[in-house]
This record gives sequence, C-alpha cells and structure tokens, in this order.
Amino acid sequence: MVCSARRRSVGLMSFGMPSSDGTLMARWGCIGAITLAVCGITRPGVAQEIFVRPHAGIGYATSFGAGDSGWITHAGGRVLLSANGTQSYGLEASYIDVHESNGNRQFVAVGVVLEQRRWECFNMSIGTIGYVGLGQNHGNPFGLVTNLGWEPHWGRWSPFVTYRGDWIFRSPILEADSLSAGVTIRL
Repeated sequence: MVCSARRRSVGLMSFGMPSSDGTLMARWGCIGAITLAVCGITRPGVAQEIFVRPHAGIGYATSFGAGDSGWITHAGGRVLLSANGTQSYGLEASYIDVHESNGNRQFVAVGVVLEQRRWECFNMSIGTIGYVGLGQNHGNPFGLVTNLGWEPHWGRWSPFVTYRGDWIFRSPILEADSLSAGVTIRL
C-alpha cells in the first residue's frame, strides 16, 4: 500500500524527507488522495461557494521538555468550499517562522482544514497540517492547527480575527499560540 511507505525520521515523524526509495512521492500521493476524498464530501443540490482567506499573525511558541521558546510569525491563506450555510472545508498553505533563542526554524505548512461559523460571527476550525522544514530546518513533522475567533458575515468581503493554535509534533513538541487576522473573500 502506498500510504504505508517506510519513514526516515527526524524528530517524532518525518513528512516529506527526500529519499532514494520514493517515500516523498508516496507521502504526497497520500495527501492528494485524502484531499480528493475530502473534496468529494458535498451534498447534492447545495450550491457551493468558494472562499479565499488570506491571513497573517504573530504570537508565542513554547517547546515542551528541554526545548526553547520564542515568538512566531505566520502568513498564508486558505481556499475553502462551502459544505452548507455554516460549514466549509479546504486547504491551507502558510509560511511559519519560529524565532527561538537557538535560531530560527521556518516551515511551509500545508494541509486540510474544516471550518464552521456559529451564531453569525463566531468562527472555529481544525486541520491536520504537514510542516515542511526550510533552510537548515531538516525536520518535516506533522501537526494540528486550530482557530477560534470573530468573523462577521458582511457579504462578499468579511474581516476576521482569530486565536490560532499550532501543535507541531517534532522532538520536542512545539506549541504556538498566535493572533491571526485576515479577510474572507467570497467568490
């Protein structure tokens, strides 16, 4: 099976490390299959909207155990499809820079997210993310992202402000809390 490809670990789990046996392609193939499966979860007869959500933010990151801590910045966006009037699903791609005292760690975060809007202005989301290391950061861990915040429904353009939580499962585990702001564009 393609998804059970052998891993070459750095930290707790490797995600996309290049190797000679094709595991990089196998991992991205698994991500593609999951994405296509998630994108197929739509109800017939429900008109789908497309949302583009650019965002940026700043916060604080802490490593559990003997790790370091410092501030974190992120910038990126999401492309979402509506599942119904209050729920949507899609993909996120973000650049994350963790500024620790022992050096910076940069990641490109790519993954699948699910969102829900409640009470006309409360936004919440969760997603599984692959954090691909850049530069001297050789680890490629997986992780979890969550958002809780304010997003009014103002028609085609709506601002949002959320608390963002990233859990990056490297060794040691990195937990980041940040304030994220952006705009939702309904296409």
